[in-house]
Amino acid sequence: MVDSDDVTPRAIRLAGGHIEHYGAPVEPGNLLLMAYLGGLPVLGAPGCVRSRNANIVDLLLPRLMAGQPIRRRDIVALGHGGLLDE
Repeated sequence: MVDSDDVTPRAIRLAGGHIEHYGAPVEPGNLLLMAYLGGLPVLGAPGCVRSRNANIVDLLLPRLMAGQPIRRRDIVALGHGGLLDE
């Protein structure tokens, strides 16, 4: 379950950032947090780094490293019936 009042998103908001999207329609990666703080992206993906399977970080990190902003609609478009669409 995704809780937008969890410690991390709350801390980002208190620091002056905004949450672009919390949660993703894919597995692994359903607890994704995409935020921006001072114009810098903040990516939180608990559990994804432990997965050997392709996950939400594998799709978003290259785009972030290339300087492309990630918006809510981009994340929502990645899921098709709960399966990761690579």
